[in-house]
Amino acid sequence: RQCAARPALHPCRPGQRGAWLNQAAGMTAMAHGIPLIVDSAKRDLNSVIEWGRQKMQEGAFEVAVQHFTAALDLKPGLMQALVSRGFCHLTLGEEDKAQKDFAEVITKDAGFNRNIYVLIALCLKRSGDYHKAIRYLTRCIGQFASFKPALIARGELSLKVQDFDKARIDFRQVLNNSPSDLVARRGLADALRGLGNFREALRQYSRAIEDAAELLAQHKAKEEDSREGGSEGSLNGSQEVGGEGGGTGGSSRGSEANGDGSSSGASIMEVNSSKRAGAPGAGEGKSGGGGGG
Repeated sequence: RQCAARPALHPCRPGQRGAWLNQAAGMTAMAHGIPLIVDSAKRDLNSVIEWGRQKMQEGAFEVAVQHFTAALDLKPGLMQALVSRGFCHLTLGEEDKAQKDFAEVITKDAGFNRNIYVLIALCLKRSGDYHKAIRYLTRCIGQFASFKPALIARGELSLKVQDFDKARIDFRQVLNNSPSDLVARRGLADALRGLGNFREALRQYSRAIEDAAELLAQHKAKEEDSREGGSEGSLNGSQEVGGEGGGTGGSSRGSEANGDGSSSGASIMEVNSSKRAGAPGAGEGKSGGGGGG
């Protein structure tokens, strides 16, 4: 009786489309075991995607897949949901499912996200299909000629199939723009060794070792500067507190000195943490966003 008294929602009737979408989102969420939120306004497409991204950040990739699948049930072919779900599948070791999602994105819009080509190549590499992976990367480089991750990935796959001359060309192109790239330097040396040019290969290996040692020294120097800055800030704070005789004003200035001294170290930690982030930007659009890993 209660159901009969309530008017049915219809997606085509004016003013009822939003309510119908929320109702559909709720039913889809229940079907996938996703906890519902009391506020029906939050059970929309964007919220489902946001929940999925949050689960990705937490490392709960299986749950994230459920959210992105629910979003795709609501709007089939949604690019950002396909990208994110594919990344989750790849992280879980489900290369076939990831490859299917990535291929659908490329079919719908070949320029949507340049990182997709690197990710689908990784799927194919894990399954041993090196030549198909190279073809995808070649399509990527055809659109984004200077995209370094695709050039490096294609160079390394060319080494796998012993196409040393093509590998040499890719690694050389990377080094023309980024002379200190250690992966490209080592790859170039491997390609030259495969071509039988052992003298030049040895020179490139030596250059890679020198560059690595220099980068390591720079990194250690930054860490030491950070530690010294923190210690100096703490020392200045203690001296100011002592000079003021332990008064309230002296304690305040000492706290500010400590804050300044420790902030530089925190900044470096944040930069290092951001460099370790590996997830692709699902909504990067035509520009392709940042470089892939």
